[in-house]
Amino acid sequence: MLVWGFAGWEAVSSLAGSYRNPRRDVPRATAIAVVVVGALYLGVAAVSVLVLGPALGSSEAPLADLLASGFGGPVRVITAVVAVLLTVGAVNAYLAGASQLGAALARDGALPARFAGSPRKSLLLIFGGSLASAALPIDLHTMLLLVTGCFTLVYVIGTAAALRLLPRGGSRAVAAIGLVSVLGLLWLNGPPALLSLVIVAASLAYQSWRARRPAKIAIPSSISAGSAAPNPNTKPCLVGEPE
Repeated sequence: MLVWGFAGWEAVSSLAGSYRNPRRDVPRATAIAVVVVGALYLGVAAVSVLVLGPALGSSEAPLADLLASGFGGPVRVITAVVAVLLTVGAVNAYLAGASQLGAALARDGALPARFAGSPRKSLLLIFGGSLASAALPIDLHTMLLLVTGCFTLVYVIGTAAALRLLPRGGSRAVAAIGLVSVLGLLWLNGPPALLSLVIVAASLAYQSWRARRPAKIAIPSSISAGSAAPNPNTKPCLVGEPE
């Protein structure tokens, strides 16, 4: 569950192409989100511990219990409705980012353009994959670990890229700390993390197969570049007939 506490910051970055000034807006939005969400997390955690005390460990819905202890009444139902609405908002952000990401991967040759060549195709692919995943006979705990492994591998690759691309100094040190941390999380995820490695291997295999495919050879036209195309309104002239 630790990964789910900060997962999602990378989803909206796939929409950076739609920003007016992504070089300015993405770092600014990321910094504001980290500060605001971090303050909310710490505040809710501190209040929950102080108010609920030992009962917090056995609570199935700590936030609902916290609000119920302060307001009472139908606050649990209101909390559930708000939680669903917040979940829908997060899902919408993920779908928007994933559709753009799929189209970008198809443009770069990492995914088949036939299935993910546009945001609409990519969204249909995600929808079909989601339905297929829901039909699998896998319990919720294992499903969470499978998704967590995929999340964590994204962070492993991202921090490794930052470690290589960032200039020497504090930024690279932070990237190194982040890389070690997410590698530890990937290890703690256990065998379900292997799904993320299988997905990466399938993508690399597809790109390798695509690179070995013979390029389509354009068939040259029978009309040379310097010749003029025939005029369809010209009356054919027979041999011996005056023009």
